[in-house]
Amino acid sequence: MNMTLCNLIFIRGMNEADQRSVITAPFTVEEINSAIEKIKTGKSAGKDGIFPEFFKHCGVRTRLWLTAFFDNILENGKIPAIFKNTKIIAICKPKKPNDLPQSYRSIALLSVSYKLLERLIYNRISPIIDQVVPKEQAGFRSHRSCTDQVAALTTFIENGFQMNLKTIAVLVDLTAAYDTVWRLLTKLLELFPCLTLYKLMNEMLSNRTFVVHLGERHSKPRWLMNDRLPQGSVLAPILFNLYISDLPNTISRKFIYADDITLAVQNNKFEVTEKVLSEDLGIISTYLHRWQLKPNINKTVVANFYLNNRLAYYQPKVTFRGSTLNYDQTLTYLEVKLDRQLTYKRHREWAKYAENQSLPIHQDTTHNGSLRLKSRKPAHISMRKLITDRYNGLADWKSEWEKSNPDTHNIIQSLGNPLPGHQLPRREWIVLNRLRTGHGRCKELLHKWKMADLLDSYCGHPSQTIHHIIKNCPLRAFKGSMRELHHATDEAINWIKALDIIL
Repeated sequence: MNMTLCNLIFIRGMNEADQRSVITAPFTVEEINSAIEKIKTGKSAGKDGIFPEFFKHCGVRTRLWLTAFFDNILENGKIPAIFKNTKIIAICKPKKPNDLPQSYRSIALLSVSYKLLERLIYNRISPIIDQVVPKEQAGFRSHRSCTDQVAALTTFIENGFQMNLKTIAVLVDLTAAYDTVWRLLTKLLELFPCLTLYKLMNEMLSNRTFVVHLGERHSKPRWLMNDRLPQGSVLAPILFNLYISDLPNTISRKFIYADDITLAVQNNKFEVTEKVLSEDLGIISTYLHRWQLKPNINKTVVANFYLNNRLAYYQPKVTFRGSTLNYDQTLTYLEVKLDRQLTYKRHREWAKYAENQSLPIHQDTTHNGSLRLKSRKPAHISMRKLITDRYNGLADWKSEWEKSNPDTHNIIQSLGNPLPGHQLPRREWIVLNRLRTGHGRCKELLHKWKMADLLDSYCGHPSQTIHHIIKNCPLRAFKGSMRELHHATDEAINWIKALDIIL
């Protein structure tokens, strides 16, 4: 798409857009309350110094003021200048030299007030964006988590094993994808023909500044390019989902998670899979070039999955932009390592797949259960059986626990409730649990671990064990019962605080 054509589409969208729509109706107090509920506490403040706890505990009058404040922003399409300032904290990575820029990890802190505004807009536009995002695209969508996408890809591969097909997959790596969303507002205007929303989003994404903080020092304010999404933004993930929602159709199956694009194809011949993937990558390359997204050829890798050990060392020859892609023998997909024969730990979140038949994973789980390879145990079949049998993991765990952990002191009342004393400060909580289990820094165990020369007690007893400290030590024995100690009574807690040894 050349610049002229893109401009024509944008101009047409502007001409056809309404001044206001339901999306930009005045905010309500109920929306403010809902957005505040989503705010996470314990987070750092942005440049304005306002912490999330302020909004969590604000009263009715403050929330009414916030409603009027955000309505004014919506009406005028202008946000406070401090909302555009990002505070970036540079933290040196462990065991990295502190004199190299690449040794630092950046953490962006946005204004909590600004993120509250983003949340209000997110709650309105997210359901509509979700309708246009293709079903193979996961990440930052309801019931489409990282584990879901790993399960979808591995089920596709397992299905190939059953049909005696070879699966070849390519993971396309994009360089700074969130920093190159060229003409994002054009796509937003096509979906939401509302000039008020367009004006506000343009104001929120343009002319942003940042300041880098390193210890007590900080840089001068610097300008960010307009064609990028701010790090830490509430809206950034769904806006990027919208940006790549029009990826072209390919013969290969697509598995997309945020900016991770995976193409996979199955056939019984390597030549066919390599040709299909190379052609589909050409289609993807044209799309990426059109929208100024930059793939990293060196980090884009190809992997294969099949059970034929005679071809264990075969390396697929797939080309992308004139280069043969690197072969990865143990592919890392969304932090999960997958080898050629797919030996992975069972994924345990299959129940929600059965409840949602529209998910693309069901394309590979619809066979009648007869398996060509009896040695393979696909996770989806095992989990279907567990769901059918109404397997209760918690009840099974409780039963196994009670068999192998007899409660000789009759002190455990319910396995489903938190242990008594869980609200104690960390030091007392640790000591209490070491006394309960009999494993702590007593002389006998320190001697056993070769951390002490002697195992005798300070009171003269030949062996200082946890049991001796609680029951028999003349200097520091607990006068109550083990049941009182377990239930963390006031007497037990006071005794733990008064202990003059470190356990």
